[in-house]
Amino acid sequence: MTTLSSGNIFGDILSDEASMLAGSLGLLPSASISGGGPGIYEPIHGSAPDIAGQDVANPLAMVLSAAMMCRYDLNIPKVRRDSRFLFVPQS
Repeated sequence: MTTLSSGNIFGDILSDEASMLAGSLGLLPSASISGGGPGIYEPIHGSAPDIAGQDVANPLAMVLSAAMMCRYDLNIPKVRRDSRFLFVPQS
């Protein structure tokens, strides 16, 4: 995982542009980390209210954000990177 530190506005521009490398803004995690307290971890795409309740949202960015939180704030460095554990089969 590569980490980049920048100011807020420049970071927003970089994250929007870099999201195209992954294919979509909805696939990337983000973190706002300070030296004096816990960070804020969230997907970079926002809340997507236009698709709320339609059962079509992709949770991957939230799962990756939670993994970043485990590694950087909760000191759990061995979060599984195996993609088989990112999805729960539908029954």
